[in-house]
Amino acid sequence: MEEKIKVVISTEAQLFGSSQFTLLVNVINVHNHEVVDLDVEPSILPGKLIYASAGPREVELGELEAERRTLIKEMERQVARAYEKKRLKDMTFAEQFLYGFSNVFGVYMSLFVERSQSLIPTWATEATKINDWNDVERLEADIISSEKEDSFLRRAYVINKAKLQRCLERLQIKKNENLEAGLGISLSPGDSITFPFTLRAPHLFRPRTYDAQFKVTFKDREQKRLSTHSHNQKLYFYASAFAVPTGGMLGAIAG
Repeated sequence: MEEKIKVVISTEAQLFGSSQFTLLVNVINVHNHEVVDLDVEPSILPGKLIYASAGPREVELGELEAERRTLIKEMERQVARAYEKKRLKDMTFAEQFLYGFSNVFGVYMSLFVERSQSLIPTWATEATKINDWNDVERLEADIISSEKEDSFLRRAYVINKAKLQRCLERLQIKKNENLEAGLGISLSPGDSITFPFTLRAPHLFRPRTYDAQFKVTFKDREQKRLSTHSHNQKLYFYASAFAVPTGGMLGAIAG
């Protein structure tokens, strides 16, 4: 299959935890036809998104995308909490005591690092993420349903589910309006465009590798068919600046 676009994801030479950095997504038209309605949307990002270039897209579309990401992130936390509560019920008293002690230590950790969902096994991390509507319903049936009917956690998930559904509907309507109005980006053969995304890196006590994934959609003007491609880039982050003094302090306490 002939390649129509080339995507290059780049950033600074060295990345550090807790720092602000910019990801540049460069799209090049390597086809002999013009591509239209070009759009780049982040799927997986290492850290918190601060700014995304919307180009000619309307501000409302960017606001809806931000609302969608916020709702999904909160629903994933609710799934993690429901799983955590279920696991705690199956723990022995000693295990619950150790877990409670680790939470006390986590109060200090939370000053620097967003609390991890430690009770979820590493091999189930992807399984608890929400990528599409099927994930929303499956996680509700398999995990959230274990909560009592009058549980606030369960009701909060259902409320967010309804909000997400309305947000997705408005998002699709707005995207269709933009496509009909011709507000998308066009690239002639050989032309290129760069989309900047500014992020805040996660807090890190040790070096770690993260994935950055972007979904690129466009139409070939001749074929008038929508194409979607996913592009992934691995990013290596060094530990945050506070990692060394914090480690020294903890070592002194342990000593």
